[in-house]
Amino acid sequence: MLKIGRSIGAISVAFFCLWLFPSPAFDACSDGNNAFICGHWPDLLTGFLFVACGYLLGPRTKTHSLILLMLFLFLGSAETLRFGSLIDALVYAPFQEFYYGGVIAAFLIALFFIFKNKVVKCT
Repeated sequence: MLKIGRSIGAISVAFFCLWLFPSPAFDACSDGNNAFICGHWPDLLTGFLFVACGYLLGPRTKTHSLILLMLFLFLGSAETLRFGSLIDALVYAPFQEFYYGGVIAAFLIALFFIFKNKVVKCT
């Protein structure tokens, strides 16, 4: 029961980061700002925070990881699915910055755990 509550809490924090965290920092874009700062950085940051918070705060179970992965894949293509088709979502998936941020977070988490396991084995 504790793992279910921890999983729900971690996913709730990930959703909180997804919808509320980058808004105050990046919504105030003026005409002088370029599209990279106003458009791409928030998506990278939200993908990174969604995966990092959801995985690090949640339990280490396959079910939690699978639910988090499914939510991550859906949320990255939700806008494309809303205005297009499933084929459009699959075609434009490599160009979604949200996915890049999540992949960076997953890579850093995996690197941390690999390094941690090697250090523990050496001592």
